[in-house]
Amino acid sequence: MEEMMLQVIKKAKEISDADKTNYVCIDYSGHVQLLSITIRKRQTNDEICRFETYLDNPQLIGSLEEIVQAFYEKIKELSITDQSHDSSND
Repeated sequence: MEEMMLQVIKKAKEISDADKTNYVCIDYSGHVQLLSITIRKRQTNDEICRFETYLDNPQLIGSLEEIVQAFYEKIKELSITDQSHDSSND
């Protein structure tokens, strides 16, 4: 689980450094073991989507994998949308 969390943080930093349209926030609340991943529009700070899971509940551990997959899918979707949007402005 820790390795997956580190991968998500690394990916979030890569996206935030490279993407001129969006950025990713990672919040970890240790006192309740809550991991939140939020994708926001850079210019307006509007929330695009949020993924959350409690890490201390064994029944929800599988949901972390699902959240990571959904996070990656959303990033791919946003990248495709942003690229097609950018190319139309040329």
